[in-house]
Parts: sequence; C-alpha cells; structure tokens
Amino acid sequence: MTYWNGIKVIKMANDQKIKTEIVNLELNQNTTPSWALEFTNEDTGAKINISDWTIFFTAKVKATDSDDDDTAISKTITTHEYGENGIAVIPFTVEDTATVAEYVYDIKYKDGEGKSDILFRGRLTIVRTVTQRSE
Repeated sequence: MTYWNGIKVIKMANDQKIKTEIVNLELNQNTTPSWALEFTNEDTGAKINISDWTIFFTAKVKATDSDDDDTAISKTITTHEYGENGIAVIPFTVEDTATVAEYVYDIKYKDGEGKSDILFRGRLTIVRTVTQRSE
C-alpha cells in the first residue's frame, strides 16, 4: 500500500470498477491540512489526467443524514492544479476542523465522461489537540 499525505495512492486499470477502500482518518482540531489523492494507471503506472474530474468529500454524523442540511463537512473540488499529473487536493479549513467529533465520510469521483464511484469511506475523527492557542 502506498501513501501520499496520508491518503492511499489510487491505481486504476482501464475501465475497471474501483474497489472502495475503508480508511479511518483523523484531523487535528483547528488545523488546516490538505489531503492529496494521486491517480495512476494500474497497468502502465502512468499518471491519469484528472483535469476534468470532480472530487467530492462528504462527512456527516450519520450516513443517512441529508446532503443538503446535515453535512458536517462538504467539499466539491473541480479545479486541480496538478490534474495533468493525476493529483487532486482536498483542503480543509479551521471551520471544518473546529468541532471535536466523529463522522462517517466518503470520497467520490466523477470523471469527464460522467463515470463515478466511491474511492474511500470510513470514519473521520476530529481530535482535540493539546495546544489550543494559535498566536
């Protein structure tokens, strides 16, 4: 298993259905981390151009909560600075990590042809940090 910034590198074969990985994640309270996903072709090792892809990150208290009203953290990434190199970055803000809590989450992609799948799912824990001051 290969990791980059804490997230597994995703290897995709041509037209192969993605196997959803179950990965439990942690973020420190009141921090601004970014997670990167790297997409490569499993057969050739070539980077997959994801410039026209959308990456969705959703975290909720319960999976059955509404996407409209009950989402704790919601990210829709449509611009990828390193998309030609197969890299998508999911940035988090202090507001995203302000509340110590445990959520269920998933990360979904939709490619330029409209194909989509869930890449990761699991539990996301916002962990209280010892140092609370920021200045």
